[in-house]
Amino acid sequence: MHRWRSVPRPAATRRRLPIPWAAVLVGIGLAAGLGAAIPPALAAEPPKVTLEPASRDLGVVGLGEEAVAEFLVRNDGGAPLTLALPDPPPGLAAEGLAPEVAPGGSIRLRVRVDTLRARDTPQQWWTLVTNDPDRPRVTLEIQLEVRPFLLVRPGYARYITVQRAREGTIAETVGAADGATFRVLGVVSPAPHLRVVYREARPEERQPGWAGSQWRVEVTLASDSPVGPLTGMIVVNTDHPRQHRAFIPLSGFVRPILAVTPTPAQLGDLDRRRTVPLRLSVKNFAEESIELTDVSTDVAAVRVVIEPVEPGRAWHLALLPAPEAPLGQFEGTIRLRTASPKLPSLEVPLSGRIVESPPAPPPPAPAPGN
Repeated sequence: MHRWRSVPRPAATRRRLPIPWAAVLVGIGLAAGLGAAIPPALAAEPPKVTLEPASRDLGVVGLGEEAVAEFLVRNDGGAPLTLALPDPPPGLAAEGLAPEVAPGGSIRLRVRVDTLRARDTPQQWWTLVTNDPDRPRVTLEIQLEVRPFLLVRPGYARYITVQRAREGTIAETVGAADGATFRVLGVVSPAPHLRVVYREARPEERQPGWAGSQWRVEVTLASDSPVGPLTGMIVVNTDHPRQHRAFIPLSGFVRPILAVTPTPAQLGDLDRRRTVPLRLSVKNFAEESIELTDVSTDVAAVRVVIEPVEPGRAWHLALLPAPEAPLGQFEGTIRLRTASPKLPSLEVPLSGRIVESPPAPPPPAPAPGN
């Protein structure tokens, strides 16, 4: 007769996880299985830009004065706010811009308006670029009325003249549109060869109908001014309470007494077999006639001859390769001599290369019987 004995079962080989970890894994599994999203309350809020005020009205500003508009830029969101001000409009500059603003933070942005260089409109605007998904672009709007309180007649200085000609003086009258009493404190010239003097206008020099102070500014272009364009701004500094500077644009051109075209004389390839000359043009811009007395060059490979076009006013310089001119590059100077005490001589840079084309093939032999 058999007796049954109960045999103890082996201990389980699987270890139980601690209760907290088991709960976490169960929670993750449930969330994954159900496709549950993170509750909106737990999600990070995006950046949110707030601009105060929406626009600034600076009122009436004198021409040339600097106006400043201040804006408060806040980040009312839950993530960092990035800011950028690309493509600055003419005459506008920013101060206080930060590339990033923390959640709950703010900056004070100052926009400076140079009323002389800014757009001639009653509104100035600049686009602030952000990473706010709802407001990626925010407009900084500034309203102002730019008004000239200083008047200038004729209001410009334009010269078309010839070097070493008689000096020319242009007289300007500066007054106040509001009839204010003011003084001229100084005048700034844009070029050393442009002399400027100023004084209070005499009774016979005053502009009719202008009340208040009037000043005379005399602008003189020196006879030895360099050849070239005249540009820049003559600035009249005053103590007028609404506009401290008046502006006189300078324009025009100083021509040479004799102009050689083209200058420098870059001939390129000059064929040693050439028989038709290359020509440079010479023109006299002075009031008086000028006689060309001689022309020479220090380049042995080139011959230069004067060809009159209009007596005392225009000529051609004919250039041909010299006999047996060596092949290759050449560089030197053409020198013109004149009978004018203003310009006794003139030098023109000369460069090029002597080449030689192959000789022309002989004519074909006549056919037999011809």
